[in-house]
Amino acid sequence: EGKPCKARLDCLRYINGTLWIGDLKTTNDGGWDSFGRASLDFLYILQAAFYADGADACRRSIEEHLGLASGALENAPLEFEFICIEKAEPFLVSRYLMTDALASTGRALYEVALERSGTAKDIDYWPGYNSTAQPLELPVWADRVIEKMLAGG
Repeated sequence: EGKPCKARLDCLRYINGTLWIGDLKTTNDGGWDSFGRASLDFLYILQAAFYADGADACRRSIEEHLGLASGALENAPLEFEFICIEKAEPFLVSRYLMTDALASTGRALYEVALERSGTAKDIDYWPGYNSTAQPLELPVWADRVIEKMLAGG
């Protein structure tokens, strides 16, 4: 929409005809279920979609930056990969590719975030949490986590 944006990509490569973005994440648990939850909790899917769309919009600049011929990236597919490194020994590594479906979800999330941010800036009102005390309830997925913890996992 003509507004300036910025991103700091961890890794950007042109590999076998594909524009590849690598995003390094440290995590307590790099397992599929745990990292999937973290991807939503920390909005990694929003970030990934935003970075991928930014890279897509900057293909010409990326060609120059990577020393590629003009037009080399014009039809190249774009792949976004999370590289997860656990924070404790043995520092296990896991890798996850951003799917088209998750990229669409991430894109929808960042579009709403940009719209809300613009509205808040326009009216100079930044909504927050409800300030009254409320009963704490665990989310629906917590039962699975608690069962796993009680089973010793």
